[in-house]
Amino acid sequence: MSTEPEGNATGGSGTGPILDETRPGDQINWDSERFPVELTIELPFWLLVPNGDVNLTIGDCTVRARVVNDGVQFSLGHHQSVSQQKTVFLGSLDAAAKASTRLVLLTGGGRSRLTETLVTFEVSAHSDALEALKSKDKKYQQGCKYFQSLVIAHLDFLNLLLNSYRRLSSDPFATEVSAWDVPIWSLSAEGIKFNVILFPYLALESRPSVTKFLVSWARGRPRLEAARCLDPVRVLPLCRRCHARADAPRAASHRSPPGPSSPTPSF
Repeated sequence: MSTEPEGNATGGSGTGPILDETRPGDQINWDSERFPVELTIELPFWLLVPNGDVNLTIGDCTVRARVVNDGVQFSLGHHQSVSQQKTVFLGSLDAAAKASTRLVLLTGGGRSRLTETLVTFEVSAHSDALEALKSKDKKYQQGCKYFQSLVIAHLDFLNLLLNSYRRLSSDPFATEVSAWDVPIWSLSAEGIKFNVILFPYLALESRPSVTKFLVSWARGRPRLEAARCLDPVRVLPLCRRCHARADAPRAASHRSPPGPSSPTPSF
């Protein structure tokens, strides 16, 4: 680990300086006040246990988690959203009975569905990171990275809960999970509802396009520029042709020597 003071770090040979703007968290005020936050995830399976709270301890850190098996999700609109950006409520039926929303939001319609098991972690976060989620400049990305890191840090606690359940039950469907299995978490704080997305690819609402980026240097700093957008329909056949050309010499070397042709069987 480098011992150089922050702001003087340099890259390896030929890589140029490390930009200060790329350091996650450098725009977050780490001395700001902490506020209670709830992180909720819907598991891809059920936990056959009653609703309740449990304390999970790893090392000297203890986190409180709430397990809900009568969860419900309310979303705006009439269509299922992969990214869950239109979700206005995710929690238990009891909490839903006490929740409220502005009626103007329902003019475009709404949907509800029962969820599989929900696990909610009661944690705290810096108030400046919460304010960053309301920002429209670079600080917004800093806030997103902050809560992505916070969610990833709780995957070990989630798997501790799941493994404890697996040891005490005969349920063959519960397994450990990774960020790929639980990519979208719901963040709930005072006046803030936000989806923390660990894998943006899994939250895409339409087919992605392939963008080619070029790196140019301006005033001694690298700048990323989008050169063009390629349609996957055109890219995939091109890739297949390239692989076919690369495999042709190898396939030719494995051909069997010429010989008498086998008779064609008749049926």
